[in-house]
Amino acid sequence: MGWTAVSDGTGKGSNEDLVAVHERDGVTDVLVLDGATSVAERDYADRAIGDVAWFVRRFAREAQRLSGAHEDVAAVVDAAVGRTRATYLERIAGQAVPDHAWPIAALTWTRIRQRGGHEEIELFCLGDCKTLLRARREQQNAAAAPDVLCLRPAGGFTARRATLRAPPGASLLGMTDGFYRLVDPYGLYADAGLAHACLERGLAAMLAELRAAEAAGRIGGMPLKAADDASAVLWTR
Repeated sequence: MGWTAVSDGTGKGSNEDLVAVHERDGVTDVLVLDGATSVAERDYADRAIGDVAWFVRRFAREAQRLSGAHEDVAAVVDAAVGRTRATYLERIAGQAVPDHAWPIAALTWTRIRQRGGHEEIELFCLGDCKTLLRARREQQNAAAAPDVLCLRPAGGFTARRATLRAPPGASLLGMTDGFYRLVDPYGLYADAGLAHACLERGLAAMLAELRAAEAAGRIGGMPLKAADDASAVLWTR
């Protein structure tokens, strides 16, 4: 078993993606975070790297600290958000932060456990953060049961969850939507083709192909940004 990962910013600011892998006592936690592009005029908690990048990094750090203390991923997420929120409030030092300016992110948490002679894969997914309208961001931050990772949930997170059994030779590919642009909207691969190419060529080569296509203008569709932070992680049994 093993894993590889890539994470690359666009060069126009801090990388708001993050991939983190924690291994302990027969459990592997794979986190892929995609911070939602800010719609605020300025940053409040960290002007150097930006509030969104700060949020995903701090959450990942807190999640790593707590992952051994809770059996359930949802409990880790709740506790890590609470600790991250407390630090955020300290950093803004009483500033009034508009609802649309509170950072949010998409999260895919994959927990892989050894169960006898096989691995059990648990998926916990929050996100989609593609819409860049202030009203939408305010709604996401005020939702009673948020389906994105946010700092002040009014209720429990509504995550997409599933449990799978990994057969011999299985692989798992996780990514942010910036990396997935190879499929949508650029159309360079279909889902299965992208997975095979990542296995055969490696993630670094696929990332290089993505950036080369963007630089050459060989893209289809109308993405909101000409390029985006792109991250991926590949786990193999």
